[in-house]
Amino acid sequence: MGERVVVTGLGVISSIGRNVKEFMENLIAGKSGVKEIKRFDTTGYRMNFAAEIENWQIPQELVEYDRCLQLVLATVNQAVTDSCINFEEVDRHRVGVTIATSLGCVDRLENYIKSELSGEEINGSADLSLIPHSVPGSMIARQYQLTGPVVAVDTACASGSNSIGYGHDLIRNGRCDLVIAGGVDVLNTLSFSGFSRMMNLTKTICRPFNKERTGLVLGESSAVVILESLASAQKRSAHIYAEILGYGLSNDAFHETKPDPDAKGAKMAMASALDSAGISGTEVDYVNTHGTGTKFNDLMEAKAIREVFHEHAPELKISSIKAAIGHTLGAAGAIEFLATVLSVADDFVPPTLNFEEPLEGFADFDFVPNHSIKYQVNVAMSNSFGFAGNCCSILLGKATDDNNRKRG
Repeated sequence: MGERVVVTGLGVISSIGRNVKEFMENLIAGKSGVKEIKRFDTTGYRMNFAAEIENWQIPQELVEYDRCLQLVLATVNQAVTDSCINFEEVDRHRVGVTIATSLGCVDRLENYIKSELSGEEINGSADLSLIPHSVPGSMIARQYQLTGPVVAVDTACASGSNSIGYGHDLIRNGRCDLVIAGGVDVLNTLSFSGFSRMMNLTKTICRPFNKERTGLVLGESSAVVILESLASAQKRSAHIYAEILGYGLSNDAFHETKPDPDAKGAKMAMASALDSAGISGTEVDYVNTHGTGTKFNDLMEAKAIREVFHEHAPELKISSIKAAIGHTLGAAGAIEFLATVLSVADDFVPPTLNFEEPLEGFADFDFVPNHSIKYQVNVAMSNSFGFAGNCCSILLGKATDDNNRKRG
């Protein structure tokens, strides 16, 4: 069967929280991080708001780096501290790093191009000589002197989930004892312009799974988890948040940006996750959805849930947190996985904000409208469905007596 894989550390910086405690409190409270954009001029765009990280104090040692790298290195530090890892006591060759990003350290490149066009002196945030130091995974490995596998993952909006799935495989197959996994993407003019051009951005508010949904809102975040073999976690009496029971991957091979309306890829990923975990759909309590608030994606995902879970679908708690944190692209799967870990560990379900009327044909679904609920979550699924048909579903189970020696 291979090694069992557990989650022993968490780190997050987002528009609703600069650490795990703040993130969870605001998630439960139904806070939204969507505000008017301050990072760049939005004149001429179809809208001017996003879930931007504000009032975050950049650690002094990270000031010279691109914003993407600043966020992910700070988040890794949170997760490593949370997991109480002492790298002097582990085999660094058996520690891996899998970090996802759609755009990476593009801010520095954008600033360089702007400086070139304007004739300004090239320095500071536009200095391309620092680009070689701006590869997130490699920087993390150097910071902690880790000599195991380092992998960069870019599968569009499924990237964060794929990075965690790949980290799971490295442990399950015996290559690593521990993996730093997650995703990061920042709000910038490149992503904002692209999504605006595709007409995917809402001009009003993001309403996942609503009948009158009009599009997504962008966001930025960094989310990192520490994955560890159960044997390693128990050996050092680590706190275990949850266990990864299984995951599924697929591609719907349909279109560069539109999801398959028959949801073939999503259904395959979800069914594969259940199959790899060896559990029935009736054992799942909660689905943290991809739930973008776009017309086609939400309908596709709801169809997939109906066809995979059948008569159990109306019994599920189903929610999307994108109305709270925005769509964070390559980080989306990672931060939503982290939110699902917290749901399993602390028995709550975050709300689907801005909810009014469910999309047609799904009035029997419980989308957890507008307010979080206390609810026992023993098994949960986290979905990510990205451009070019990339699909990933991960199943999480509660930490139990046989997989957790110390509960914090």
